[in-house]
Amino acid sequence: MIEAIIPQFIITALWQGLIVAAAAWLAARLIRAQDAAARSLVWQLAFMFALLLPFAIFLPEAQLRGPVMQDVTAGGLRVIVDPVTQMTGSIGEPTGVDKASFPVPGAIWLVLAWLTGSAWHLARLFAGMSQLRQIASESVPVDHGGLGLFSHDIRVHHRLESPLTTGIVRPVIILPRILLLSGRERLEAVLAHERAHIERKDLFASFAESLALCIFWWNPFLHLIRRAIQENREMACDDRAVAVSPSAGSYAFALVKCAENILANRQHASIPHPALGAYGKSSVLTRRVSRLTDQEKRASHWNGIGLRTAFIGLTLAAAIAATAAPRAAIAGDSLTPAINQAVPTAQASLSGQELVRAVIENDMARAKLLVAGGADINAVLELDGTPLIAAVNEGHLKMARWLIDQGADVDAYARYDETALISASRHGRIQAVRLLVDAGADVNLSAPTEDGVMRSPLGEARRGGSEDIAALLIAAGANN
Repeated sequence: MIEAIIPQFIITALWQGLIVAAAAWLAARLIRAQDAAARSLVWQLAFMFALLLPFAIFLPEAQLRGPVMQDVTAGGLRVIVDPVTQMTGSIGEPTGVDKASFPVPGAIWLVLAWLTGSAWHLARLFAGMSQLRQIASESVPVDHGGLGLFSHDIRVHHRLESPLTTGIVRPVIILPRILLLSGRERLEAVLAHERAHIERKDLFASFAESLALCIFWWNPFLHLIRRAIQENREMACDDRAVAVSPSAGSYAFALVKCAENILANRQHASIPHPALGAYGKSSVLTRRVSRLTDQEKRASHWNGIGLRTAFIGLTLAAAIAATAAPRAAIAGDSLTPAINQAVPTAQASLSGQELVRAVIENDMARAKLLVAGGADINAVLELDGTPLIAAVNEGHLKMARWLIDQGADVDAYARYDETALISASRHGRIQAVRLLVDAGADVNLSAPTEDGVMRSPLGEARRGGSEDIAALLIAAGANN
């Protein structure tokens, strides 16, 4: 049920987002500060991981929950692994069913809040796109005068406060009118930066990120990673612009002067979402200028070893986060058929526990009604075992034979009793042992007690001094 999976998905996304963001920060530190393009790629990879990793809860388990049979010797000795180490309670207990398969109180309101927030953010995104279309339609082409771009790529808008680039399919650079009065060198610096956004396909990447954040708006780590992407994206475009400028210092000076001219004429406003522009928050612009004017920084180049190490480390952290993610059990979902087969439904399990009580009371009529009604014939009632184990322990051989005829698992495990054959051997019930052996019970199947001590049918018979049972088991092939 979707309202039950949502809380698990959100919690998983949050702790995985924290791990990925921390790993990305460490990975970015391995790359030199001037390699902004490489750092941008690292943060983009982190964004993708943080976005996709929560869906790991829908992946199948590495192994089925419940008793696991395993051959431990070539001779066919088999051991049951106690399911307590894999889930709370034994097979058949309601506590053994993954909690994600039950509704969480208030989860429906969480779903509604998610959908409402997503709708609001999508509305903002498309309102911004509509605003950009209006700005583009109101803008007019500029005679670029040999600035290196086709004339239809550059336009001017009389009410725009900051340069911007928009259009995923047909990108266009739109300039504020005041920028045309800033001088050729400054204008070329801004245009070089904006053209770098187009060449790097930043518009498409930025739109995809914005769309993802509309859906996963509640994840603060995605927003944090997105801010790191945006800052390094701007720095990467600065690097490309510097390549066609006289020097990094002159380019930085041109950026500052353009910003001053724009601010002097009108209060700087944010660029319409989801466009890209040379100017963002003043703090980011300050860091960009500081980076460009730092005389200790050399020309940008790729630090290959650092980049490879960063990618490997980030991928390893993502793999660990995916592996550690809890798996959601979705009742009736075809994505998890193995889990659905291994773990009975809650109703069948509860009826199965009632069946154990009916067996203990030797109430055949009630037992038949419960089985006909779909009760789990292998359900476990804590301290009393499965219906078959309970019948053996109580000495109700007729009931035990009927349960076997109904398909009861003669090797089913339950804590405190292990298996029916082990329990019958322990209590010296030779007729029950003969019935189980004839029904195909594994005479070499060992299982742990509640204390973790391994028990076997033959070992229990010998420990209790039941030589006739031991002889019967040996004759049936018991060897441990």
